[in-house]
Amino acid sequence: MWFSALYGIIIAIMGGVISVAVIVIGGLVALFIFVVIASIFLRRSLTILSKKTSVGLFDTTELLLLIGAVLTIIAIGFILLWIALILLTVSFFSIKT
Repeated sequence: MWFSALYGIIIAIMGGVISVAVIVIGGLVALFIFVVIASIFLRRSLTILSKKTSVGLFDTTELLLLIGAVLTIIAIGFILLWIALILLTVSFFSIKT
């Protein structure tokens, strides 16, 4: 008799864990989609900025941002995003006034 009560408790706990895991995975997938879309729009603006200021480092930054956004599925994408943000800072400081 106690076995069925224990089984019920285990099923209730596992159902909660599974639903939390589904919510977390769904959130990560949504985050991935939004990061890729944002990097595409950022790439368009950096291309225009590169042509207007004639600083070629913006082109490198935009490509690195897009590659990093796509690779955020793998952990290396986050490292590439940080490197791209550092390059973006350097390219803004290399604009001639």
